[in-house]
Amino acid sequence: MSVPALPEEMFPIHKHPSLKPLIFPNKQNIDEIREQCSEIARSAGSEFGDFGKYTMSMINLWSSTSLQDASGPQTEREKSEIFFAKQSPEVTELFDEIKALDLRKSLIDEQAASRYLENNSTNDYSFYFKNLKNSNEKKEIETIDFRLEQLQNEIREKISPAESNRTDLLLQSRNSDSISKFDKSAAQRWVVKHAYEMGWKKELFSGFEEMYCNEFWIEVNI
Repeated sequence: MSVPALPEEMFPIHKHPSLKPLIFPNKQNIDEIREQCSEIARSAGSEFGDFGKYTMSMINLWSSTSLQDASGPQTEREKSEIFFAKQSPEVTELFDEIKALDLRKSLIDEQAASRYLENNSTNDYSFYFKNLKNSNEKKEIETIDFRLEQLQNEIREKISPAESNRTDLLLQSRNSDSISKFDKSAAQRWVVKHAYEMGWKKELFSGFEEMYCNEFWIEVNI
């Protein structure tokens, strides 16, 4: 007996051919409606209450890899490289210089650690790690760190303010080989904006908010 084909509308939502990509609002979008949705923003954006504490915390288990690129979950390093490769040629060139400097720093660390291990019987060099490098290596790293800060600031100036938070996160995690996590704050902002678009207004639901969303008075910056 054959299994009947499922109609298109029963496809899993993430495989639906006509599914539009989610648009995640930025902080400015939320600030524009915050007065109407202050309690929903507090509920979605805080660690208090069942919704913020349990439902939204599950986002930490999500991968940020797009299903269209589902050959495997991306690492933070891969995500950063893909993002900056899609920017203007000038930004891409700046990021390429950052990667080259990161590699040079890594090589200095490896050389210093290898030199230490060759001259010591123990493999436990973590305590001495800050003092492994010679004076020339330390001076070179100081120069590299100064240039890295310059390059990152130049990139921030050339990318739109709407991408500023994402840019900072990707710059910070550019050398991490851990699986890239979904941006929890983006999901929190989406929930708040979606609630507003579905008709959540202070005039209509203030009683509900006072009863269920007002347990903790805390400012939430999402």
